[in-house]
Amino acid sequence: MTAMLRALLAGAATLALAGCAGQASVHPPLFPATTTATTATCNPAADCNEAGTPPAPAPTSDTAHAPTTHEWRVAQTQQELSGGILQSVACATATVCFAVGGGETSGIIDQLSAGKWTNIDNETEYLYGVTCPSVSSCWAVGTKDALGSSNDSANSPGAVSVIKHWNGDQWGDVQAPPGPKSISQLSSVDCASVSNCWAAGYSNDGATDESDDVGYTYHYNGSNWIAAALPDAGSGSGWDLNLVSCRATDECWMAGSFKVSSSGGVYSFPINLRLVNGSWQVITGPSNVATSELGGPVTTTLFGIGCASANKCVGVGAYTREPGASGTALAAQDWDGTSWSNNSSVPSLGDQDGTGEGAFYGMICASASSCWAAGEVPGSGGSVAGFASFNGDTWTVENPPPPATPFSAGDSAIDWLNSVACPNQNDCWAVGTTTTAHEPLIEHMGS
Repeated sequence: MTAMLRALLAGAATLALAGCAGQASVHPPLFPATTTATTATCNPAADCNEAGTPPAPAPTSDTAHAPTTHEWRVAQTQQELSGGILQSVACATATVCFAVGGGETSGIIDQLSAGKWTNIDNETEYLYGVTCPSVSSCWAVGTKDALGSSNDSANSPGAVSVIKHWNGDQWGDVQAPPGPKSISQLSSVDCASVSNCWAAGYSNDGATDESDDVGYTYHYNGSNWIAAALPDAGSGSGWDLNLVSCRATDECWMAGSFKVSSSGGVYSFPINLRLVNGSWQVITGPSNVATSELGGPVTTTLFGIGCASANKCVGVGAYTREPGASGTALAAQDWDGTSWSNNSSVPSLGDQDGTGEGAFYGMICASASSCWAAGEVPGSGGSVAGFASFNGDTWTVENPPPPATPFSAGDSAIDWLNSVACPNQNDCWAVGTTTTAHEPLIEHMGS
């Protein structure tokens, strides 16, 4: 399975930024704020000061590149969860973090406790996204009755949407509205506040070529999850959604792809949706670009988006070659309030075998000058987990940690990371899998 197909099926890029309960915006700003500050109240358990307000951000410098003073390392693999993949991670505080995913026979919910991740839930759901707007409210989404190592959940008979909620003490099931078609999968979830959340995914009637896929979304209003209207982003073709990202009530994005059938098969092209005055609108991406890594024109799909304001966002994902060719390369884009443009500073991220292939599957920003993207890049013997950092203007390659399991001759070894969460700029977690040992993979940056 190609990197792009894996990410599209996995819905692997929920953007989950830490914040204090009751803030007008769950996410800290990606860049220094340029708008009038809003009054915030906090739950005392949510790392807030005695006055009940969020703590002042750690000093940062736009010229001093904060992430380069830290290195990522493999923190943990979970041998007891053989065959498992962690798809998403989210933190409300440094001590309230969850990671979700699934395996061949069960779903996965991991909880961080005393610096170690422990599996606390194995049920019949495969979970793709998690977000934590407060210490007493986290949401996880996915599908059930469709577990399998292929992750092709929404093409399995009987698959239905799953929504789970953490109340500060335990996880419980929440009734999800029916999907638009007989088979459904929620791929991503994010919240603008504890009472304003969105979940997105795709649904079909079982067509093996994905031509009948249709994207769908649910909105949480503080009481219930309700199906919400979307434009026909696929222009009549099959289409799906793999990402939802919200900064504030009316500052949300979704991303995915639509399918075009031809004599050579079904090809995917990117789509972006923006929430404008309460309604979702299709936003056209940049024109096709030529990349030296892929040797030809490409299209771009985003798997992570973060916004400082309505006029300033960054997105990460992968360039994909035009139909008829294969290969992916790392991609990054900038939103200026009117259109998306390609960020030419994006590196080849490790490019250990000279092909330039790879993809960003997750992104997080702990402060204005401390942002991370994670994904996979080719290595000698298989692909390896890779990272890049962003200082508000440019992307910089970071040295990837060694593979979780050493490659051996003949191995089809693959490590990749799907999601990143940072409670603060000096404490970050990334999750994915190592298929050499077929175990969930957890990496850490910090002490």
